[in-house]
Amino acid sequence: MKITTLIIAVIISINLYAQFGSSALMDAKSSGMGSTYNTTAKGIYTLGINPANLVHGNNTDFEMSIPFPFPSLGVRGGTDFITIEDINYFFGGVDGKPRLLTDSDKERLNGLFEDGGKISFDLGLEIFSASYVSTPKVGAFGFSIKDYAGWYFQIPGAVSNLVLYGNTLGKVHDLSDADVKAMYIRSYSLSYAREIVEWKQKVFDKIAAGISFKIYSGFAYAGTDQVNSSVELDNNLGVNTKSKLLAYSSFSPDLGVKYDFDSVETDPKPSPFMTPAGSGFGIDIGFTAVWKKNWTFSLAFTDIGSINWTGNNAKFATDVDYYIETFETESEEGKKSQLDSLKEMFDTIATKTGEFSTSLPTTLRMGAAYKFTKENSGVPGVLIVALDYNQGFNNLPGNSTTPRFSIGSEWKPMDWIPFIRTGFSFGGANGFGWAFGLGINMGVMDLDIASTNMETAFSPNSSKRVSVSIGSKWKF
Repeated sequence: MKITTLIIAVIISINLYAQFGSSALMDAKSSGMGSTYNTTAKGIYTLGINPANLVHGNNTDFEMSIPFPFPSLGVRGGTDFITIEDINYFFGGVDGKPRLLTDSDKERLNGLFEDGGKISFDLGLEIFSASYVSTPKVGAFGFSIKDYAGWYFQIPGAVSNLVLYGNTLGKVHDLSDADVKAMYIRSYSLSYAREIVEWKQKVFDKIAAGISFKIYSGFAYAGTDQVNSSVELDNNLGVNTKSKLLAYSSFSPDLGVKYDFDSVETDPKPSPFMTPAGSGFGIDIGFTAVWKKNWTFSLAFTDIGSINWTGNNAKFATDVDYYIETFETESEEGKKSQLDSLKEMFDTIATKTGEFSTSLPTTLRMGAAYKFTKENSGVPGVLIVALDYNQGFNNLPGNSTTPRFSIGSEWKPMDWIPFIRTGFSFGGANGFGWAFGLGINMGVMDLDIASTNMETAFSPNSSKRVSVSIGSKWKF
């Protein structure tokens, strides 16, 4: 199995929205607030974000999410560097024929790829979740089962220059920033939170702490571990090619993935309850505080842990340092021989490997929120405005070491008007996004819908991503 094939296999294996990493999709309520959730997520929606927020509840003792009347899920895909309009212009052709790019076209296209670019996709499903809030001394409890699947491809910035202008004399085209990762995992989380009533401090109205213990099942993983590649045309018109690549993959046996070293081919048997290819353990730790009734502050570390992959594992490796002499003096047979040798060296073959581990998308989450009411500010109904900071500690699907800031609001002006939510997100794996969402309170049930990329609806040609999240929960 070649590298491209294994990546496609992971993508196809995704058969599924989960609180996962600094930039992944969240519940529809949080998504509508610009993925602002560190202080505003309560009840089942805080599982995976900050377990301490369980103590706040939602004016109810028990709530849960099940796939009825519809499941809580979300999907998002796109790029961080090129718009739909650009794709249509450069790659859509003219009257059914390829577009002939002018020098200015090439310059503009090369500028889009100058710093590289990322193509990503997130998909998730909340299978079941429940939370119960007891007395302050007893605390609050939560349980959830969530699926997450995602992948990304980091395109090196040198690719466009190499394709558009060829191998420029004396220029080293560094392709080492290439990166590909894909995964499909399921988490089982048990959470507990309690107000610290024993601490007789006088600053905050309430201080609480919470912890979540998570068991992970991994069904598919593929990712590069090391990439060090470059291409250079020297003064003698020879091409110096270097490539050092290391990648790993692991699949559930139920997916029927066949490697080059496998002698027997098995039929895929995908199902909602496949045999895991890996397992892991993680912890979420969080704190929350209420000040002067209307201020809420939050701090949490989530997904501290790793997954150990022991299933159908393979390693992909190349170590190439090859010099192609100038073709100017080569015969056709000589040219073909050199190209065949180079192709053979780059023909990465899978080899069987033992277990390996990958980190969970560990994230630091901080936030602050203020509740405006008619009594304290003259605002009709209740308006909550929140500010979040999320910092991932690794680059994985749904997570990024680039910090993400967001600001969001939720307004319920009157009882008969739905919850109106909006917000803006900056940075992280997905860059800028304007979100909007609505929530309907039907007594024992809440229904929510949102998109984190509303700019797509108003200006689809200039958009880079599309997303939608829906959710429902029962309250008793």
